[in-house]
Amino acid sequence: MSVKERIILVKARAEGYFATEGIRKRNKFNRNFGWLLHGLLSKADCYDPVLNYNYIKLVDKNGSVRNTGGIIQKGTPLANHHWKTDEELTWSESTNLGSPFGLAYGTGTASERFDDNWLSAPAFEVPDNIKLIEFDETNNKSIIQIGSRFVADTAYTINEVGLFLDIYGAGTFLLNRAVLGSSISIAEDEMRTDAYQWEFLSGFTKYFASALFASICGDHASRSLITAIDSAGAKFKIRSPYTFKCESTLKIGTDTTSPSLDDYNLINPTHELLDQYQYVREDSDFNRTQILRIGVWTPATDEQVGEIGFFTKVYDEEGGEHEILIARGTFDTPISLQANKTYVFGFVLEF
Repeated sequence: MSVKERIILVKARAEGYFATEGIRKRNKFNRNFGWLLHGLLSKADCYDPVLNYNYIKLVDKNGSVRNTGGIIQKGTPLANHHWKTDEELTWSESTNLGSPFGLAYGTGTASERFDDNWLSAPAFEVPDNIKLIEFDETNNKSIIQIGSRFVADTAYTINEVGLFLDIYGAGTFLLNRAVLGSSISIAEDEMRTDAYQWEFLSGFTKYFASALFASICGDHASRSLITAIDSAGAKFKIRSPYTFKCESTLKIGTDTTSPSLDDYNLINPTHELLDQYQYVREDSDFNRTQILRIGVWTPATDEQVGEIGFFTKVYDEEGGEHEILIARGTFDTPISLQANKTYVFGFVLEF
């Protein structure tokens, strides 16, 4: 039996923000977000041999663990409604535009935790609507913004805001929560425009952000504008919704050029890793959720590794399959592998 040499994990990180009235407040991603994304990116790896079903560990607003594996494995966690893009949206229409997202407002001040089930002192909820996706080339990040507009029915003093998701037949699940630090006073009959932002930082590609956006934005008129470039370099229109095939893989290569939003493959790919496995880590010590995918490689000759890619498969509008690059990570200097030794590689998506 060969001895496995552990390699330092490569990491890509996402941040979240609640934005309103010039305020941009960092928020905590909930573990539910990590489990949802895990379900979109994997299938066989979600199978629990003890429980004997595909299991995605979502915790609803009441603190109950819900099995949503059957829903997630369809490639999207959401029902197929008509949700409007920013170009279609007119705020004079009903505030309930069919989006399964919503904002919850509260008066509590307890610190954010990755395992929060709901707000610490909820006051009211409003429907939300997916508005836009944009790419910040200067800062090498992709942004998905989920915004809402509403008129308050009475006056409130707000200290916390949460972004939640209603999954048909499963429940209501908190995805993000922000404690504002200073209270926001909302007057009766005041019209407000608030938003949550998911920011996928260096390492994540714009094509993954586009696929995630397509999977949650539903059957809207502009869905044909959501495009990606697959790992073979072909441009295609992403199917929306039911975007992900729930199959992922890790590959290694030799190049050490820094990751870019525009990466669609490794720069110099060499091998696909073997014996891969993906799981979710709920890290209470560091108050975070991580998706870890690991695999092994045993080179027949001495080799060097400078880059790792996390890939998944999505569908185009005709139902064809395309492999896209979720994230790419590099080492500062290439890692030397010795022939006939087995090495463990890993990629971490952190929220």
